[in-house]
Formats: sequence, C-alpha cells, structure tokens
Amino acid sequence: MQDRPSPTYTKRSAKILLAARFILVSIFLACTISSNALGLEPKQVLVIVNDNVSDSRLIGNYYIKRRNVPDGNVFHISCPSKEEIPRSVFEAKIEGPLRKHLCSGRSKGPSGAIKCILLTYGVPLRIKQEKKMDKGSKTPLKFANSCASVDSELMTLCDYGSYPLKGWIPNPLLVSARNKPSTSIQKDRIFMVSRIDGPDIETAKRIIDDAIYAEKNGLCGRGCLDCRYSSTERRSRANDAYSIFDGMILKAGQFLNSRGIPTVINQSDKLFEKGECENCALYCGWYSLSRYVDTCSWAKGAIAYHVASSECVSLHGKNNQWCRMLLKKGACVTIGPVAEPYLQTFPYPELFFRLLLDNALCVARAYLLSLPALSWKMILVADPLYRPFIHSCRKRY
Repeated sequence: MQDRPSPTYTKRSAKILLAARFILVSIFLACTISSNALGLEPKQVLVIVNDNVSDSRLIGNYYIKRRNVPDGNVFHISCPSKEEIPRSVFEAKIEGPLRKHLCSGRSKGPSGAIKCILLTYGVPLRIKQEKKMDKGSKTPLKFANSCASVDSELMTLCDYGSYPLKGWIPNPLLVSARNKPSTSIQKDRIFMVSRIDGPDIETAKRIIDDAIYAEKNGLCGRGCLDCRYSSTERRSRANDAYSIFDGMILKAGQFLNSRGIPTVINQSDKLFEKGECENCALYCGWYSLSRYVDTCSWAKGAIAYHVASSECVSLHGKNNQWCRMLLKKGACVTIGPVAEPYLQTFPYPELFFRLLLDNALCVARAYLLSLPALSWKMILVADPLYRPFIHSCRKRY
C-alpha cells in the first residue's frame, strides 16, 4: 500500500496538539474524575425520534425498552429523512422545538433532568454548508461556511445563537481545559449527544444489544493501534502536527498494554494486514481516506475510530467510509466527522480510552471529556449508556 495521506490541519494544529501532548504527560488528572459524579442514568437520556421515518420510531421504542428509559423521555420531531439538511430546516424542525423543550422552565439543560440527547436512525446527520449571498450585497448570509453535524450543534443547544456559527467552539469540558474559564458557552449547559444509527436497521439494533452484552460480560478482546511513523521518523519530524497526533495513538496503545489489554501497535506507513487484529475490542488508527480496509475482526461491543477527514459524511448508502463500514462489520461504537474537521479536533485517543478504562465512564461521557471542539463536525455513534469496563473480562482473546 502506498504511503497514506494525512488529515488536513490549520496553521494552529501543531501548536494546539503540542500543548495537548504536554498536557497528556500529566494525564493522571483524568483519573481524579469521579465516575459516580459523572454517571448517566436511563432517566437522564432523551430519545429523539423522527416521525417521518418508521424505522426511527422502531429504534426509539426498542431502545427505551432494552434500556429501561421512561416512556416520557421520547421526543418526537418531524423533519426530512435526508442525512443532509439546510441550517434553516435544522433550526425550524430540530433545534427550535428541542430548545423550547429542554432549555426553559424546569429543564435548564444538563443541570436539570436530561443530560444526554440520543438521536435515532432517520434523524438527519449533517447541516449543509450554505454560501449564498444577501441580494445586492457582497456580505455572506449568517449561515455561510457553517457546515456542522446535527449532533455536535445540539451539544450547545441551550446557548445556540449566542456564538458564531462559522468555525468551532473550544470545548470547556475537555479534561485539559476544565479549569479554564469559558467565555462562549456555559459548562453546565452542555449536553452529551450520541446517535444509534448505521447502514441498516439491523445494525442499529445490534449496537444496543452488543452494548448490553458487553456491559454484562465485560468487553473482551485486544487493542489494535495503527500508527503511521516509526519511532525514528516521529523524532525526525519533531513538532509536526501529524507526528504529534501519531504519538498520541502510540501512547494510547502503550496505555492499553499497561492495563493488561494485549495490544498490537503498528508503527509503519502501511495499515494492519488482514488477520493481524483478530477479536479487536479497542481500535484507533489512520489514514486511508474514505476507503475502509477489512483488517480486523471485531469483538462484541468493540470501540473503533479511524482518524480521517470525511469518514462520516454518510452512514447509509453504499459508501466505503470508515464509520459506516466499521458498524457494518461489527463495531459497536465509532466516531467520525461529517466533513473536514481538521486534525486538532479529533478526540485524543489516550484520553478517550483512559476515561473508559480507569474511570469506567459511559462512552457518551468519555467522548465529551476527550473532544476538543463543539458546534463542529464530529459525531459519536453509540449507545450513550454503554459502560464497556464496568465489569472486568476474564479472557481477552
């Protein structure tokens, strides 16, 4: 295989990731988080169902029964079934009704009863980038260059409209930033957001079933971390942003090994070979743009994400993007962007896995605390209640 290309990054990428690398040297701070204080209960999840899609109602009903979510925690919207919608439709059909329901009266965001928003199969995925100009003017409309995932925009639902839509908002709940003041949004008004979705309705149901199974029996399998550079190459690239992030993937693999999870770490410019990653439970790697390579078999409950620029543009259809294919092939949890997100906005791998293992957090909480940017392009496909390491596994592989 040819040398893999790298994700796009802004001029600030290396500086941001370098700062993150030094922060992660003292990553033990993450372990001081109380899993009890940051728990998530079924009654705190609001399930969003699109009434225009029968399978959305099916998944919503299936989820609340399997996870004992109160019947009253289902919120019905009526919007197009397309994965991509204009922002005007997002505001009228999704954001507006949800904000009225969650951000006024008794439910003042996550400080109230609801802490997590769960989107179901059939709820739009991506807010279209619009570049229209005001009539007779050269000034772009307020929606210009404002592509985002529906999921990420809902994280800041209660403050929506108080910040610029262009670009992202630094996440004040990122573990490394949690003691810094936030001027854009209020920390206690940020929602966890995930979705149960996939290439077909059977996959969406399996995500729920596999999460429950792995919680009960432990997530059993090995780790597979797919770096790009050798140690020598990484040193020679010094403060290059790609090298820094590659080092984060390496450290994630070393961390998993230190916690007794047998982990294969690939440090070459080629992807894992077929059969190298049998029964994979935890995976992070890069970079084969929109071209899934079937190198791993997946343990029940597997958590896997591939760092590339457009791996979640669509979860349906017949594309070969990593998010869709990871789910189709058996992964239970995945993360990816709906458009170019820039390298520095991907969740930090070591931090994400550490929060899952050392703190036994649910995936929705671990994702939120390891995610650098909000009101942007990343999504989490998972059962938000899923706590993969709440019980230990007797046999890994």
